[in-house]
Amino acid sequence: MQKLDKTQIVVALISATAVITAAVIGAGWWRSVSAPRQQFVIAGVVVDQTSNAAIGQARISLSGRTESYVTDDLGNFRIELRGSLSGEQRIRIHVTKEGYRPYDEAVTPSVENLVIPLKKL
Repeated sequence: MQKLDKTQIVVALISATAVITAAVIGAGWWRSVSAPRQQFVIAGVVVDQTSNAAIGQARISLSGRTESYVTDDLGNFRIELRGSLSGEQRIRIHVTKEGYRPYDEAVTPSVENLVIPLKKL
């Protein structure tokens, strides 16, 4: 039987470590590709209830969550929800704009065509 020297043992250990590391990284990559995380969105437009005109710079917040937004000049908004949501979980959306009554309703994400009418004071 042939006797292995120290160099051969070190090379074998390094090779084995490289193969195991590649397998672990590959397994983690495969899981992330095969099971993409579902993204939930609340998006739409804020308008004046009477004239249907867009309301820019309205503040939008979500009850119990950190996500918030300010509508663009055309009243549009898009909030991407981080974290996980269970099933048909409803989220309370609160919209404020000076000169208008606050809007407060529950929505079920994902919704991308929400029209939020604000009523003038």
